[in-house]
Amino acid sequence: PFEEKWRHDYAMKWIKNCGGDPNIDPLERKAYFLAMSRDEDTLMVPIYDMANHSNDADKLNTLSYKPTSPGDFFQFVAARKILPGEQIYNSYNRCNYCSDADFELCETFSWNRTPDLFLEFGFVEDFPQTWRFEYEIDSSDDDDDDDGDDYPQISVIAFCLDKNKESGQLEVYWEGDDDELGDGDDVEFLMEHLVRISDLRKKKLEFEDKFVWRNGDGKYDTALPEELDYFGETLQLNGKMTTSEWDAIWQYCNALILALGAAILSLADEVSLDESDYNLVLEMSNFTSDTDNSNHEEL
Repeated sequence: PFEEKWRHDYAMKWIKNCGGDPNIDPLERKAYFLAMSRDEDTLMVPIYDMANHSNDADKLNTLSYKPTSPGDFFQFVAARKILPGEQIYNSYNRCNYCSDADFELCETFSWNRTPDLFLEFGFVEDFPQTWRFEYEIDSSDDDDDDDGDDYPQISVIAFCLDKNKESGQLEVYWEGDDDELGDGDDVEFLMEHLVRISDLRKKKLEFEDKFVWRNGDGKYDTALPEELDYFGETLQLNGKMTTSEWDAIWQYCNALILALGAAILSLADEVSLDESDYNLVLEMSNFTSDTDNSNHEEL
């Protein structure tokens, strides 16, 4: 399970790179985990690490100015008036591919997309989201490839996904020029994985008993017991995960299904998607039948 691997990898970094001792005072061990999980480019910045991520223009209410040389200040400032009780947000990837932020405000040059944020931080960001998929294409019939190299050719599908705040409709913005819109091969790839993950979702309850760890009372637990040894060989979960991991995985799966479906429907006119496939995408993605597909960019 991811939790076991994550903790083990973290521990090995400490042991190998920092001269850590697995048998040393647990306080030192916890100090390492705290620093590694909460630092900001090697800096420990109180309060700052408590702010959650969002690129939603209605939520994002701060700017950060990081030091560029030793001795400079780290500034974390309000971007607008913040009301009492309002949550503080910053962006983990303000200047991403889909960002329209002022270049001068790009204190964080991160190319992390929605899947990257889930992998690195364990959450699914709200809209707007950025997605990228790659797959190998068959170049055996490519007459232009006469240099004898057998390197695989990769097709890239990249788009931004947002939700219109007034209509509630999803909007897909493809990266690049109009001639870089997805084609029939891209739709085939997206459709294949939409069907695969949708079928997987139908087995969620069946998988839960198999993969989610229970405590001694037979109940699902949200956290692992403190006494487990993450540095030795005594971590025995029988290959299972906690409910927090489980819930996060399915939250991501749902977001992925939505993104795949939105991308396919945005290309419906471009590739002449037939009615049966169109309706199948609506069903699997939980879109309503009145989803707007009047052009390539709006759903």
